[in-house]
Amino acid sequence: ILNSLRRLMFSLAADHYTCAADTLHPVSQVAILLGVVCSVVAGLGGRVADMVLGLVSMIIVLVARDAQGAIDDRRAEMLRHVPQNVRTALSQFNLDGKTTVYAVCPACHYTYAPTDELGSFQPVYPERCQNMPHPGGGVCGEPLLEPRSSSSSPYKPLKTFVYQHFHDYLAGLLSQPDIERAMDKACDDFAASVHQPPPDYTRTVFDGKFFSTFYHDEAQNKLFLVRPNGEGRYAFALFIDFFSAEGKSLHNAHASLGIIAMACLNLPADIRYKPENIYLAGIVPGPEEPKLALLNHYQAPLISDMCQSWTDGVFISRTALCPHGRMTRSAIAVGVFDLPAEQLHSLDITRIGFAVFATCTVVFIFHAPIVTYGHVGTLARCVTGPSNGGMLRRLPTATTFSEGMEYAGRSYGGCLTGIRLV
Repeated sequence: ILNSLRRLMFSLAADHYTCAADTLHPVSQVAILLGVVCSVVAGLGGRVADMVLGLVSMIIVLVARDAQGAIDDRRAEMLRHVPQNVRTALSQFNLDGKTTVYAVCPACHYTYAPTDELGSFQPVYPERCQNMPHPGGGVCGEPLLEPRSSSSSPYKPLKTFVYQHFHDYLAGLLSQPDIERAMDKACDDFAASVHQPPPDYTRTVFDGKFFSTFYHDEAQNKLFLVRPNGEGRYAFALFIDFFSAEGKSLHNAHASLGIIAMACLNLPADIRYKPENIYLAGIVPGPEEPKLALLNHYQAPLISDMCQSWTDGVFISRTALCPHGRMTRSAIAVGVFDLPAEQLHSLDITRIGFAVFATCTVVFIFHAPIVTYGHVGTLARCVTGPSNGGMLRRLPTATTFSEGMEYAGRSYGGCLTGIRLV
């Protein structure tokens, strides 16, 4: 029991139940609401919305002055909380999730989490990349930080990747009673129908055959979606896609950015893909797409969070229906990816296989341009190339990404085309 408690991860959800705007003067609240409406509802650009808020602030100042043009202390305190721009207005609603800024190696795309230095509030990153891109090869050694303009200025990474904490997003999702109720109902409906004959028509994703064989503990015949003791069980679909940030062009160079996002399959289809319910893990920085296994470095923080959730669970300190908190487990059940256009000409589209993996395994493809991947219990679509028919091999379970990469390189070395975690 003590070992389980040591491994248990807690997610504090108090920020999702407090709002700084609740304690402000009604005039400040109206000004904040106007800023949010201009930006979110009306869709005004940042500069235009900031100009509107500036004019409103100016009007409030003129009205607050007395006949001599002075402003008393009470009105001055009210004016202090009137937002001057949209960013300030939105900050009053605690809409920003908890994030970690990783330093990214410009050469090998390895990511470095910040460390804390005693007596300093600035994040600390290594000066050079210590990653070994190829097993048995040398250290990358690429500089990670910008030159400092002065001795007192902090070091800044040359390239960054901002990761939004998954469990903070999940705590925000569960802070809404209708959302939490719908997510639990999906599991309860699945548990009630799992031993019934399959329906004639598939109405939800959980009616499919895959989830009836999606085990959390196959040895004890325990399905993932059959939640014990009121535990929260949530299945997600993982999306990864790249797009040109500067528009399409046939001949000119373009910058390509990527997104790593997930949607909760427990939610009804009509609200599942609404922007407010989508989890954006991070934006993969450009200007070029990371090739093959290099994308794994950007997914490492998400994979780590999902490993913790699958293995030991995460206790969220408070939810809308459970004020004293509840245990949750989440899994990436489905991977949804497109085929990059430049690869379509070299792929045999008929050779598409589906494989389900119940443990954290390293999979790699020989002579395969693309292999999509997810995590524990992921439905992974492996697309093999036409040459040699492609070969899919499963390696022994790896406890860490680095261990899997090392084993793969040691076992198959120069035959490697791409490695993916599933």
